[in-house]
Amino acid sequence: MTIIGRAYAAVAILIAATISPAPAAQTDSLAIKGISAPIRATDTQSSYVGTVYGSGDGLPQESIKSVLQTRDGYVWIGTQEGLARFDGQHFTNFNEANSPGLSNDNIHKIVEDASGSIWIHTGSDLCEYRMGRFSTVFHAQSGTGDRVHQLAVGLDGRAYYTTDSAIYRCTDTAPFLIATCGSSPDNYLVTSAGVVFWTTGGQVYRSDHKGACTGGMKRAPRRCRLQCGKVR
Repeated sequence: MTIIGRAYAAVAILIAATISPAPAAQTDSLAIKGISAPIRATDTQSSYVGTVYGSGDGLPQESIKSVLQTRDGYVWIGTQEGLARFDGQHFTNFNEANSPGLSNDNIHKIVEDASGSIWIHTGSDLCEYRMGRFSTVFHAQSGTGDRVHQLAVGLDGRAYYTTDSAIYRCTDTAPFLIATCGSSPDNYLVTSAGVVFWTTGGQVYRSDHKGACTGGMKRAPRRCRLQCGKVR
């Protein structure tokens, strides 16, 4: 059974669930927690009818930062007070208190990689949800300043994250170091071949999948200079 087609977050979740006939010129207005937005039917056969969900319906909190639909159909919602999974009718909530391995309730980003693992940027940490269990993969070290900043899935289907000083690839065992950067990258992308590009200090760097190294540094070892370099 299809659980849900589309999900949006704007202080609450708007889910398009019902299709009904409507004339082409008809305009409806949907209010999302005080935000009114007109929806104009562009198709003469159908229009969307919205349903609003909030904390009264089971969400742990209404400061929503991330929404993801996974391949099994569930919709995952990240809030400042925990993670929610929606099956189309009910919310199941996960937090530090009821889910060992989930290190922080403040959820910044949720992604799913090609293997089906769900990766969660929570607080300053990185957690994984796989086969019904949470585990903390990267825990921010107190006093060192090394924290998770960005989390994304590359075009190669694998998940990557950045910290204050490096880029890592997510794995089930231990994080794989892609490159040390000296500071947190401003932006990064991963090609379908696994080549990583990132920007910092107004310059663009790259690293291929052959090994981890300090990309683009003038005094990098010879092996690293062959694998990483500044894009000019």
